[in-house]
Amino acid sequence: MKNKICVYAICKNEMKFIDKWIESMSEADYIVVLDTGSTDGTFEFLQNDSRITAVKQQVINPWRFDVARNESMKLIPDDANICVCTDPDELFEAGWAKTLRTSWNDSLHYRAWYTYTWKHNPDGSPCGSFTYDKIHSKNGWKWRYPVHEGIVPIDDNELIDTSRVLNLNGSIHLHHYQDYTKSRGSYLPLLRIRVEENPNELQSHTHLIHELLYNELFQECVDAIDAVVDRFKMEMTTDFYAHLCLYKGDAYQGISKDQLAVDSYLAAIEVAPHYAEPHIALAQVLFRYKKYVETIDVLKKAIAVANQYYVWFRRSVECTEDTIYSLLASCYAVLGDWNLAFANVAKAKYLAPKHDVIDKNYQFIYNKLIESLGKLASNSVVHATN
Repeated sequence: MKNKICVYAICKNEMKFIDKWIESMSEADYIVVLDTGSTDGTFEFLQNDSRITAVKQQVINPWRFDVARNESMKLIPDDANICVCTDPDELFEAGWAKTLRTSWNDSLHYRAWYTYTWKHNPDGSPCGSFTYDKIHSKNGWKWRYPVHEGIVPIDDNELIDTSRVLNLNGSIHLHHYQDYTKSRGSYLPLLRIRVEENPNELQSHTHLIHELLYNELFQECVDAIDAVVDRFKMEMTTDFYAHLCLYKGDAYQGISKDQLAVDSYLAAIEVAPHYAEPHIALAQVLFRYKKYVETIDVLKKAIAVANQYYVWFRRSVECTEDTIYSLLASCYAVLGDWNLAFANVAKAKYLAPKHDVIDKNYQFIYNKLIESLGKLASNSVVHATN
């Protein structure tokens, strides 16, 4: 049987994205959409677009993402054997469907992994990517969790057989272009529900911790981390523990307990010295307290692990090499070493050529370097004539 791909999605008020999304998804054989109550013309647009196989409007009340996605799956045609879930603010790189069709074998595969970029630099290049898994076979699956939902076997007790997962990471690339004007106010109450429903699941607690931090509920975030560590520490990897320490440090900074933040970052470094994020987080606090020599020492250690990032660390997109060199340049500039300041800001500019702050610092430091060299030359001339 010829492989047939169906893209399925849920949407609400997506007129700014919908046409580009349909164009990107049109490499599939079918596109089906569940509209959950658009009032901006999205539903009517979908009804009148010949590229859409099926569209239905259904208001989900009370709102849950898993319920909506399970309803959207009901629109998938019977003869589609490869199902691809995307959102209207996501776009595939061209050629994705051909790669998927030619690589997929029903007798071997029932899931597929691919590359997902959730954040981009100003020039459009990726700055936050990980492996995604929302491609699956037609039968045997359901969506679970009210938010940060995932596709799981219908039998909740069944484990994913990784030998049947097709790895297309690097061959298929999906880009996310988030609409930051949209409210995510439903996330926190839905995550509280998720934890109530899954009290023994570490990942559910971790999602809630992140959302508490995002909503600046800092003390509640610290308390939640302490409770999770007490309950789950025996099953945590050291990397995951470091991840929670980093969150805790950020929360402590939010309530102006900077020494406790430093202690948390040091705890993360102790168990996971091979990751850049805790080093950079610590350096940023030290820099704020004008401990420039200490900051330089920490950043030099960060350089040694600059290419190692933990995917779940919230700071990953901030902790790139250009951040390290930019902060190093600032330290050397404050200390008056314009040669080292320029050497480091030049590295930062090379790594991030379209970064406004780095550009401004580069010009400032360059001018100071020229000025200092001019003074040195002038002093040399005076000394030579004496």
